Amino acid sequence: TYSRTRLDDVRLNDRPVGEIGLVAAIAAEQGVPCAFVSGDDTATAEAEECVPGVRTASVKHRLSVHTCVSLAHEKACALIETGVRRGLADPVWPAEWLRERPCRLSVRYTWRHAWRAVVRRLLRHRTDFRLVGGRALDIRDERLQCAWDRFVGLPGGR
Repeated sequence: TYSRTRLDDVRLNDRPVGEIGLVAAIAAEQGVPCAFVSGDDTATAEAEECVPGVRTASVKHRLSVHTCVSLAHEKACALIETGVRRGLADPVWPAEWLRERPCRLSVRYTWRHAWRAVVRRLLRHRTDFRLVGGRALDIRDERLQCAWDRFVGLPGGR
């Protein structure tokens, strides 16, 4: 996962993407389809956009970054159980734009120069990257898993 307080914008192949889209795309690289996503209404909307046909259960309504209105426990559990059963019976793949390769992962930081520690790690691993302005970093790779690993500071394998 990543911090939305530290990152202002994340894009994959020039399109905005959240954690759900990134996880779905990385799973698809490993041959794993998507079955189910549960969360607030914002999370399930992202899942449905990134993975058309995925089963979802919106178990809370987002009011702000720190507040939501949740469903009753019994109702949420029933929605989740039904969604998981249906999703496992008919898993789906992420949208094509999430699976395009080579990929370009673009990250814009909230604060100028917040990328410095990441760039030091990238230089150590001789990763193909580019700084854009004072707040953004582009990483290109054949595999999203490798690009993301390098972004978060893992050496990543090829």
